[in-house]
Amino acid sequence: MSRVLLIVLGILMGVALLILIGVNLYVQSRGTQARIQQELSQRLGAPLRIQRISVTPWWGLKLTGITIPQKASRLDLHRPSAGSTSKPAAPRCPRAG
Repeated sequence: MSRVLLIVLGILMGVALLILIGVNLYVQSRGTQARIQQELSQRLGAPLRIQRISVTPWWGLKLTGITIPQKASRLDLHRPSAGSTSKPAAPRCPRAG
């Protein structure tokens, strides 16, 4: 009886391992990664790039290397650069006569 149980457990563990490998290969395919990346971009409202996606039994779906490009704000466009030496003009006060 115990030998049969060990065989059944071994088969179940083998099937679980094959399923995990299959799901991982599916998630790592270019098409699936593109769909996940597109869906996350839509939900966040910003474009993003994912370097790697994998599935583990302990952590579940794992995304690594996520980058979201920054958009230049209106303030950034008018802010002088770090090497700039220009100073803003001082406000002029009318002289009382």
